Amino acid sequence: MALQLTKETLTGISGNYWEIINMIPDFYKEDIEIHIALFKDAAAKTAGKSYMDVKYHVFKNSDFLDFLGSVDIRTVAYNKIKVLPEWEGSIDV
Repeated sequence: MALQLTKETLTGISGNYWEIINMIPDFYKEDIEIHIALFKDAAAKTAGKSYMDVKYHVFKNSDFLDFLGSVDIRTVAYNKIKVLPEWEGSIDV
């Protein structure tokens, strides 16, 4: 599972394949930090190339509880990310 959305990095290189690379729950603060990385494309990811950029999102309170109540937290994470304004137009791949 991943998201497709073309973005240009600060260095001017574009990529379009975003995959969650890390999720860090904090039960004391009741939040979860999601790291989603940009690869040039799916083929680059499959070939083991390094990611070009990474975005961090923190979900708290009721959003955090959605993660706790799910068997598949990766799907919850992608669904939470897709509704954020900066991810408008992203599609599941």
